[in-house]
Amino acid sequence: MDAMDDPWVMVAARPGERYENLKNAWELVRNRTGLHDVRIHNLRHLFASRALALRERLPMIGTLLCHGKIHTTARYAHLTRDSVNTTEVQVAESIRADIEGPTGREHSGTPTPTA
Repeated sequence: MDAMDDPWVMVAARPGERYENLKNAWELVRNRTGLHDVRIHNLRHLFASRALALRERLPMIGTLLCHGKIHTTARYAHLTRDSVNTTEVQVAESIRADIEGPTGREHSGTPTPTA
């Protein structure tokens, strides 16, 4: 088995086996890239954040992160709340813009006649 056929992203010394200790490899990556304050957990958090932003459900994200229990993945639910808050503001702004109209002032409430 060559590296291209290996099912693991980080290949072990023996083909087909998973990499057990990322510490040295991660340290090498951090030093070469200058990302000294980035932890592997940060990458997992980024992955979960992106999945939530794409509206993926927590059980699927938990599966992808290899979480054994849904409550472990639920710790990322605050990211969903942040997204809801952002969407709420966008919807409110859209409604405000419709009410104010193109001039930025409130409509009189009288329908505009159409030809």
